[in-house]
Amino acid sequence: MSLIAYNGSEEKLRQITNRFTFGLKKENNSWKIIHQHSSLPISMETGKCISNLK
Repeated sequence: MSLIAYNGSEEKLRQITNRFTFGLKKENNSWKIIHQHSSLPISMETGKCISNLK
């Protein structure tokens, strides 16, 4: 998922690509999120997060 920030003139300020994982459990015919995790991909060369993927 890419999250994009814009200023008041609708110019793109920044973009970040994030990974989301959800653990679900069915209770009483309804699904509930019992675990949530988000992360950014990491560069194996630098060890830093990669926040400009498209």
